[in-house]
Amino acid sequence: MAAKATPTYTSIVLTKYSEVDDSSSLEVRRETEALDAPGTSQVLVRVLAASASFTDVMIRRGLYPDLPGKPPFVIGYDLVGEVLARGDGVREELTVGARVSALTVVGGCAQYALLDAEHLVVVPDGVETNAAAGAILGWLTAYQMLTRSGFEAGEGKTVLVHSASGSVGSALVVLAKSMGCTVFGTASASKHGFCSELGIDACFDYTADDVARRVADLGGVDAVFDGVSLASFKTSFKMLKSDPAGVLIPYGFYTASRGKSKGKLAGEFIKFMLWSKFKNKFSSKTITPLFNVVTLRSKEPEAFRADLTHIFSLIASGVVTPHVHVVMPLEQVQEAHTAITGGSVRGKIVLDPWPNGYDR
Repeated sequence: MAAKATPTYTSIVLTKYSEVDDSSSLEVRRETEALDAPGTSQVLVRVLAASASFTDVMIRRGLYPDLPGKPPFVIGYDLVGEVLARGDGVREELTVGARVSALTVVGGCAQYALLDAEHLVVVPDGVETNAAAGAILGWLTAYQMLTRSGFEAGEGKTVLVHSASGSVGSALVVLAKSMGCTVFGTASASKHGFCSELGIDACFDYTADDVARRVADLGGVDAVFDGVSLASFKTSFKMLKSDPAGVLIPYGFYTASRGKSKGKLAGEFIKFMLWSKFKNKFSSKTITPLFNVVTLRSKEPEAFRADLTHIFSLIASGVVTPHVHVVMPLEQVQEAHTAITGGSVRGKIVLDPWPNGYDR
């Protein structure tokens, strides 16, 4: 197909790996070249909302594995967009005018995006655009850990969620409660009120409480969801019940990812692999592989689409409501990343590519 003409549009380009406080690594670029028309199995979308996450921060620091290339590239891990054009071989429901969600890894922070159609999921009419954008990464990660990681959430189960006020943590709390679980969590004292609003049964201040002792006094838990560090994993493992044996679901190394060294993060991962292999061999308790939603998507693309569709149905029916911390103009992505690294965000930051509207 021939290229499709378009007016000047905005994208946020990562020009180099750096710390978040180096604002020169992000360029607000005014694109003037015509967008390519979608090819086979592709769609062109107008981006209606993107999100900002700690994963984007890891990408900025050069700590995220398996990126499609080195900078410069458009940053942005996910988006909600309106289909403007579609190529051949695209699924029937991805019609022109439909709202769709995408886990892009990179490329989401722009006013337009050319996307492969395979993993796109339609956003139903009952789901507001910003809520959908706030749910894609964090809520899908949470839901799949609760259902596809080796632990089966349900009535009578007790779980502990670390960083319960964050994007993934808050989703874990709400979804686990909706499935009938008793939910404990950790968060700084200033965020306990927010966690209570989520419906958490008990929240511990990780800076002051002896969380392992407090959880042991409550009888232990069936599962712990932990994205903090190897040291945290080891403490979490001790909180698991022995009979029936509990499950530790790790999904990140937040502490190591705050550093500047890719070697430190790799070292943490290697130590985790050795420790978890030993524990899984000699203990009745289970440590699952480090969970990654993109890895699972590549193995089970149908499950990815089915699960995200289910999350949208829960939102549309009012069963769950993703918490959007704030909606910011796309060009303020630097401020969004700064807020995330400062630890002040509760839930998700959503980015608006069109704060002044657009012509249809």
